[in-house]
Amino acid sequence: MLHIAVVVVVPHWRLALGPGVLPQQLQMFVEGVIWLSLEGLGQQADLDSLLALLTLPVLPEAELVPSSQQILVRRPDLFPAVQTILLERLPPPTRAPSRGNNHGDRNHSRQRPAPHPCGLGVD
Repeated sequence: MLHIAVVVVVPHWRLALGPGVLPQQLQMFVEGVIWLSLEGLGQQADLDSLLALLTLPVLPEAELVPSSQQILVRRPDLFPAVQTILLERLPPPTRAPSRGNNHGDRNHSRQRPAPHPCGLGVD
């Protein structure tokens, strides 16, 4: 006999998925589903690095950098995935517009972009 497990990953439990009352056959199916909340998963200590990576999109902004650093200490090969998530989640750094210099030489007024706040580098 073939057994199939269905896992539904949700960012948090605040989602309203469908009507409150389901037809009986659908209700029986839904009761057999394994539900996984990324927000709840992110509250667990000592997660596997890949599971911790899944929680980055739903972590509070203040926890992103420390959590990312913990992931990368254990799994540096996950850097491209961590970097992509952080670049999407964190706002880009801003700088005040440069006023240039008094000599009219524009080359001296060029500045290198500010590093990203994730502290992981994007070069």
